[in-house]
Amino acid sequence: MKALHDEIRIPEFLQELHGQKATVFDLLLTYLAAVLTTALVLYQAQPIGLEAWQFYLLGFLTLDLAGGVVANFTAGTTRYYQKNPGKRCLFIALHVLQPLLLYFTFSDPVNMLPLLLITVYTVIAMLVINHIREYANQRIMGAFLLVLGVTIAFLEPFSQPLMLHLVLLYLVKLLLAFAVRWA
Repeated sequence: MKALHDEIRIPEFLQELHGQKATVFDLLLTYLAAVLTTALVLYQAQPIGLEAWQFYLLGFLTLDLAGGVVANFTAGTTRYYQKNPGKRCLFIALHVLQPLLLYFTFSDPVNMLPLLLITVYTVIAMLVINHIREYANQRIMGAFLLVLGVTIAFLEPFSQPLMLHLVLLYLVKLLLAFAVRWA
């Protein structure tokens, strides 16, 4: 069991996901969450009748969201973004694209306004959390803004229950796991 807590060096092309070093335990749980969640989501998506490219996009987004939730709670990822504040801002900016990709995955106009609302809310909430310097206050603000975001998401008329699931992962990943500094 000691081997699970050994730190390993992360290849440069994966450092934005895991930092420069990560424990075997962190990596195992990150990829296990990503793969299991993706398998379950894709299984549930089969009757929806998505085209092949939509199905693959759904798989990619689910891998990224589910794995990202776990990875962003790890010390390695937290340390990496603390040392690279410019990359932290880039990470925030790039995640504006995920709801847009979710929209194209399900291609239903009813999702456009709710996804736009969630995106704007999430980016503003992340910026608020990011500007708080005291870690304890970041955690409380992150929890508060996550609860509010989850409530907003549940009130939105998403066309598919899977869409709501992915939006909830998006909120947890960005508001609590990423925006709050855990290490």
